Amino acid sequence: MSGHKISHRDKIFQNPLKTDKILNGIEKRFERIERRMDEHDNIISIHTKIMGLQQDALYRDEKNPP
Repeated sequence: MSGHKISHRDKIFQNPLKTDKILNGIEKRFERIERRMDEHDNIISIHTKIMGLQQDALYRDEKNPP
């Protein structure tokens, strides 16, 4: 095909340095997302523990009113 224009995306992926840069950027984003998910899991875990402690306290108060 004469006169076929190479798309911008195809030009980028023909350049290994740019491809590596893009892949590194994507990898870093995924690492940040994984860290956020871990932090979120920790928050949920702490929240669950607090809720459990509240339930324990309510149960104890019901059993032994002050």
